[in-house]
Amino acid sequence: MGLRLKKVRLRGDYLKGKNAKGRRRQLDALGFEWREGRGVGRERKKVEGRKVKGRRNAFMFFRRDIAEERRRWDPEAKVGIKEAGEVWRGMGKEGKGKWEEMARLDAERYEREMEEFKRREENV
Repeated sequence: MGLRLKKVRLRGDYLKGKNAKGRRRQLDALGFEWREGRGVGRERKKVEGRKVKGRRNAFMFFRRDIAEERRRWDPEAKVGIKEAGEVWRGMGKEGKGKWEEMARLDAERYEREMEEFKRREENV
């Protein structure tokens, strides 16, 4: 059994079992010592404050709109990034105006939230 545990630790040999509980039981039977912060039920670190959501560009808004429109007609349809990119590159400046404006507004939102976030960080 010791050799089997060593192989599991060093080489990551595959354990038999279809679910995590079964594999965990096998490791327990082999005498595996669980370190704190690993395995089932570990707690995640808490992040102080809310992080600022990044700004989105015009193409991101365009792709979201295209996907929503496609889903209205076919709920299981997926719009690939390549397909959306081809349509985006084929559009003229006039056609992109709606999404460019959305991106500009989102950039302003990002700047406002970032300033507020920095002020909060300085006060902490």
